[in-house]
Amino acid sequence: MESEGLNAVCAADREGWDSLKPEYENEVHEACKLLEKAHSLSMSAGNLEGPYTEQLQVGVCSVIRILQFHIQAYEEMIHKMDLCVESYFEALREGTLDWQLALAGD
Repeated sequence: MESEGLNAVCAADREGWDSLKPEYENEVHEACKLLEKAHSLSMSAGNLEGPYTEQLQVGVCSVIRILQFHIQAYEEMIHKMDLCVESYFEALREGTLDWQLALAGD
């Protein structure tokens, strides 16, 4: 996530945040569509019975958590970059972004 954030800051400096923002908004949109599919799969897996059902349910739950984490990180980046690219960069550098704090707490 950190390297993605640094890449976004560098690209915003080169190309301007306004030109990049739609790309990141699309990333969030696509991840949300995947999250919906993962939730549907989770619900379907809850109705299954068999030797690998539990593994499937655990795996789907992991995918859901990862997608939620990435969506939140991208949404936070978009919000902070909308304010000012520098504000996102400073938060990234200082380790105060929500995803950084969440990882530090694990």
